[in-house]
Formats: sequence, structure tokens, C-alpha cells
Amino acid sequence: MNEEAKNYQLGDVVDYTPTAARAAGQVVQVAGMAGFCATAIAANVKGAAQVGNVGKFRAAAVTGIAGQRIGWDEDGDPYGGTAGTGAATTNLVDADFLLGTLLIALTATAGKAIVLLNKLTDSYAVESARSRAVTALLTEAIWRNFNLLGMRNNPFAGSLLDTDFTHGEGEPAAQFADTSAVIDIRPGTAGEGTLILFSTADNEAAEVQWPSCPILSSGGQPWAFEARIKTSLIDDTKGGGFIGLMAGDTALAGDLIADGGTLADVGAIGFQWKEGDGDILDVVYDKNAQTQNEHSADWHTLVADTYVTVAMYYDGTTIAMYKNGAASGTAISAVDMRRRTSRQPISSCRHSR
Repeated sequence: MNEEAKNYQLGDVVDYTPTAARAAGQVVQVAGMAGFCATAIAANVKGAAQVGNVGKFRAAAVTGIAGQRIGWDEDGDPYGGTAGTGAATTNLVDADFLLGTLLIALTATAGKAIVLLNKLTDSYAVESARSRAVTALLTEAIWRNFNLLGMRNNPFAGSLLDTDFTHGEGEPAAQFADTSAVIDIRPGTAGEGTLILFSTADNEAAEVQWPSCPILSSGGQPWAFEARIKTSLIDDTKGGGFIGLMAGDTALAGDLIADGGTLADVGAIGFQWKEGDGDILDVVYDKNAQTQNEHSADWHTLVADTYVTVAMYYDGTTIAMYKNGAASGTAISAVDMRRRTSRQPISSCRHSR
């Protein structure tokens, strides 16, 4: 009988014939899969490599959460080992290839990573699959610290708001628009969705807020905020805007940004451009009843109709800022934000003369 197929190997351990001698436990790639040698194998001699189940790999001084992707850096520095001899890493920009998924959280001093080989989750890679520039991608250094897949599947694992205005999302329910203002979702030039806030008349505003993702600005669990923004008009007299987090009980009534550019005194942290300096993005924060703090003035120079990705990440100690995927500026101390106000993602623009 001419069988169409039959079992050849169980699959977790496969034949492997290296062109150079390999040591027992040495990390290798077999047919594009990550694995390690079950025993020592001489050059050009058939041996076996494990490519499935769970493996323990020496690791660099990095951290990771269960469910996070992890890779292998051929010349990485293992914690407590010899530098440059190879190590597992969650810093995927350093990895030569992916190993799989962390089964157990990894600390910087663990030295070993427990990995489900060649099984990859989507724990933090939530950006669109279409090719994009760095200004349109999420910041890996931030989101690899969160199990986003777990938060999607388990509402008690944390709060997650993820929207690109492409896959049927509507406008936020909490919004305010003056007579001339427009709030709308439209396709962008590359096919991605765009939330438009637009106003043409003097002293009028457009504002939106997402009330379903509360954040304690300090003292609570780690959190992050990231958005991609651009302004079509750069002018020192025409208008300004703010994007970031603002106290959850804020009333959207057109007064979140005063004529002079000061934010409403309700508690906020984020990124602001002011009508008096329209091409400059500042990092600001303001606890309730506190004078607005210009933490990092002139943090970024805006270019008309050009996107910039802005982000904040609270690791339990400080709030770090990121620009276009890279850390930027001096982090905000959690002591400065000690008032534990629950905040919500918000975006506002104001037109003035």
C-alpha cells in the first residue's frame, strides 16, 4: 500500500546534523525553529535537537512577564556568566531569533528563563500587521512589560484600552465640541484610522475622553499611555492642544485649556502644545490645586502634518517619557505625583486668536 503519510518523529525532538561540532545543550536553529542539542554532536553527524515542550535557558540581566516573547542573543551576556557567550533576552531588538514564550516571570537576577519553545503569544504586539514607520508603531520597551493578551481575555488582569480607529471603533462617548468644532473618525493617508479634532472659530474647542480605563498616576500598579499625534497647523497665535491623562471626574465643557494655555486645575499629566509657542510640545503635569508644572519644556519640536508618537510609562517608581519609540527626557518622580488621582486618557484641542 502506498501510504500518503505516516508518523516519522514525535516532533518535540528532531534530527539535526550540524556542519560544526555542537555541545550538549547548545542553542541552535533547526529548519527555522529554535532548539538546543539533546547531546553533544560531532560535525556532519546526525544527532537530535529539542524544538518543543519547555526548556530552561540561561538569561541576560533582563526582566519579563509570563506570556511574553523571548529570544536568543548569540553574543549576549548571561547574568553571572561569561560576557558575549549568548543568552536569552526579552529585549528582542538584541535577539538573533525567537525562542518562544516565557512561562514564568523573569527577574534581572534569575539567570535562567523557562520557555515554551516555538510557541509565540501576542502578549504585547498589538500594532497593525501592515508595514509602518517607527512613528506608527507601539514602543516595545514599554509594552513588553504588560501581558496585553491576558488583559484582553481576563478583565481582572488589568485595564486595557487599545484603539487604532481602523477596526470599527467609534468616537469616545465622552466628548465636547463647540459650534465650529468637528470630532470625527476618518481614514488616514496610509489606510489607518484617524480621530480628527478640528476647530476654526475663536476660543472654541474640541475634546474627547475615554472613561473606561482608570489609572492611578502613582502609588498603584504599573501603567502606560501611548498615542500618535500630528497637527495640521503650526502657529503661535491660532491654537493649542493636550493629549494624555486627566482626572476621571473632569467635565468636558470646553474649558480644559484656558486662553493662555493653562490646563484646567483638575489633575493631569501628558503632552501639551500652547498657542504662544505652537511648534513646541511640552511635558506637563498638574495635581489638583497645584500650579501647572512644566516638567520638560521644549521636549519636542512639532512639524506641520507630521506624526510623532508620544508615550509615558510608570514602572512603580518613576514616570518615563518616550518619543518615537525611544526614551526621552528626565523621568517624573512618583513623589511629585503622590496624590493618587484616578485619571483617564483624554485629547483636547483649542482654537484661539
